[in-house]
Amino acid sequence: MLWACLHFSDLPLHAVFDLDERRQRCALVDGPRQRQHVVFANTQAAQCGVRLDQPLAAARALCPSLQARARDPAAEHRLLHSLAAWAYRFSSHVSLSEPDALLIEIGASLRLFGGWPALERRLRRALARIDFAPAIAVAPIPAAAQVLATRHDGF
Repeated sequence: MLWACLHFSDLPLHAVFDLDERRQRCALVDGPRQRQHVVFANTQAAQCGVRLDQPLAAARALCPSLQARARDPAAEHRLLHSLAAWAYRFSSHVSLSEPDALLIEIGASLRLFGGWPALERRLRRALARIDFAPAIAVAPIPAAAQVLATRHDGF
């Protein structure tokens, strides 16, 4: 068996913001209304100084145009399930690795898709069409593929 892990590090943003909003400075917040803090920020917001665990008021002081919304774990869960259903076009063995990854057994699919480089290109192109760019790694053990994908794209 050979497993590919697709790690969607920005899945929380995809679950809450649409494409145009994700191109702006945006962040997800959590906590009581009076003491909300940043739990996820996109690159544009981070370039303005927004960082994890920062109080929302401080983030807005650094970045007045920041769009902030509450994190929605239920929407993230639904989106990951939707991506898993999508992934069945590449393998009959797809597993969720919550909160933000999919594991796909690709060993049996390699011959069908012309080897790993061709399958990887196909995966990346198909995901780009639906506006996702996950880190992808392959290993003979699912847990190893996941560790590699969270560390570096392309292992």
